[in-house]
Amino acid sequence: MTPYETTLLGQVDRRFLSNKHVQRGFAVIAVVVMIVLAIQFVHKSTSEKEAGYREMLYGDAAATAGIERTEGAFGRWVFDIRLSQEAGKDPYRDLWFPTPPLVLALLMPFAKMPLWLGATLWAVLKLAAIVATAWLTFRALARPDRPFPFGVVLMTILFGVRPLIGDMQHGNINVLVLLPIAATLYLAVRGRDVWAGLTLALAVVMKLTPALLVVYYLYRCRGRVLLGVVAGLLVFGLLVPVAVFGPAQTQSHYVGWYGVMLEPIVRDGWVTLEAKNQSLPGTVLRLLAGAGAIDIEQGDVKVQLQTGMEYPGRPVQAWASWLVKALQLLVVAALAWLCRTRFADRQDPRVGLEFALVLLAMLMLSERTWKHHCVTLIMVYAPLWYSLACFAWTVRFRFFFAMGLGVQFALLALSGKDVVGKAIGNALLFGGVVLLGLVLCFVQIAWILKRRWEPLTAGTPAASAEGG
Repeated sequence: MTPYETTLLGQVDRRFLSNKHVQRGFAVIAVVVMIVLAIQFVHKSTSEKEAGYREMLYGDAAATAGIERTEGAFGRWVFDIRLSQEAGKDPYRDLWFPTPPLVLALLMPFAKMPLWLGATLWAVLKLAAIVATAWLTFRALARPDRPFPFGVVLMTILFGVRPLIGDMQHGNINVLVLLPIAATLYLAVRGRDVWAGLTLALAVVMKLTPALLVVYYLYRCRGRVLLGVVAGLLVFGLLVPVAVFGPAQTQSHYVGWYGVMLEPIVRDGWVTLEAKNQSLPGTVLRLLAGAGAIDIEQGDVKVQLQTGMEYPGRPVQAWASWLVKALQLLVVAALAWLCRTRFADRQDPRVGLEFALVLLAMLMLSERTWKHHCVTLIMVYAPLWYSLACFAWTVRFRFFFAMGLGVQFALLALSGKDVVGKAIGNALLFGGVVLLGLVLCFVQIAWILKRRWEPLTAGTPAASAEGG
């Protein structure tokens, strides 16, 4: 009997979930949910939004050009691109476009389509990215001697699906960043390091936070991965934008993006303090200010426009800023300590757990982390559930670990205002309920990483030898 078959989940899987008709039923449910999400997104993206500060500032220009601002991130981006093209506005300096030039280039063809068509294709692209991410993740983690059970797949989806739904409804770019991250893990465990670096560079060029994975591979001395990263940055970060915008415009876009998204945070110390920001900096400063421990300098309208933030603030006392930096360094130090073991087999399950730790650190260390930014949780819970269910542990360890997972689920999935009501949901967000769930998940992964594992048989030949 395998370790998985001794668990309650394994027994349910053997008696019920292994039935082909049951699995087809779950597949049908998944398809229906994806269709519903796509329809919801298209409806939202074609619904006119009430005027905000962008519309108040550029309402005349937008009206003259016949441009309407619709709901969601996709609607905002289409509005920004069309307004920049029709009214001569700079997408970064004037409209505070939040992502690097490669994303701007990717979205330009969608902005030229009828809105309903562009939104439909965007939804289909994102749904395909979710399916591909799941396939790559499960394939990357499954060992030749330990297949990835259907029950573990379901638990991974149950724990990681909510941010994916939120990102689909909002229309953001996060799922499309998630796909190259999943490809990085898949390629790295199979020894295709240069290709892994290329896909990682693609994720970094689309959104800066995956750069923490570059630091991880640098720390791991994976030279071929880093070589792929350098090549990918040149291709995706330079050659593609230059081919679309030209050299001068590409340089201007990068300078504008830095001024909007990085300079106010790195140089001036502004942090988004609204309750939905569940990052470590935002939550700590919000709680300290709420408790009266520090005074916060609130950003005026000019700061909001320059940064694209809502409710920006920064502590008046220097010690509060240093406290946040110290907590961030503590997370990085914990990563360095937990990720120092060398593995003879790249398909060792602890490789996936280390990768998950870096993904959690990305969410905690970022200046702003909304709940729909947590799409990477599907790549966190896949190795976590796989390691817990498919390897030999004591009943006592599994019991307490499962209790912790239950608390995580409550914190991350059941704390929304649609579950507990608007007043309670906002209060929980103000207190950093999602950050607390991320921290607990980080601690539990560290716990299982440092346990004594059973002897593992060698993986596939291509997956052996971790060296770079």
